[in-house]
Amino acid sequence: MRALSIRQPWAWLILHAGKDIENRNWCPRHPGLRFRGMCLIHAGIALQPISDDLRTWVRRTSSVDLPRSEELPRGGIVGQVDVIDVVRQSSSPWFEGQCGLVLASPKPLPFVACRGRLGFFEAIAIEGLAQSHLPAALHLNTWIRPATAAITPATAASMVHVKPVR
Repeated sequence: MRALSIRQPWAWLILHAGKDIENRNWCPRHPGLRFRGMCLIHAGIALQPISDDLRTWVRRTSSVDLPRSEELPRGGIVGQVDVIDVVRQSSSPWFEGQCGLVLASPKPLPFVACRGRLGFFEAIAIEGLAQSHLPAALHLNTWIRPATAAITPATAASMVHVKPVR
């Protein structure tokens, strides 16, 4: 199953606040622009600073309050979403930049610690992702061991096997 790593708070906003566009500055021939379908949302380790202006804009745009930075899960799978289109312009308040992945049907999932990658990546065997959290077509017998609470780079490397999607 493919996954896309997104910095917080943007991953949270996709899953909880109606962010329907994921902005990318990829070149027009980037292979990720051809992808359509369901993908996992990976919350990256890096955190976009959350300013008071951003909090106000989100509250005005989505009628939700952003959690505090330390409350946002980072470094693992946090949900799934359908990528239904790629656009170069949009009336969505979330759109800015060169292109945007149009997102639909966001679904939060229980956090599963794992390393991410730039662009779309193939999450081949994410240990700890309970089969009940995935659509039946995605069940794999290798998704069985619970994720550890404390994650180190060494344990993160052993928790997910990924390969870039070209």
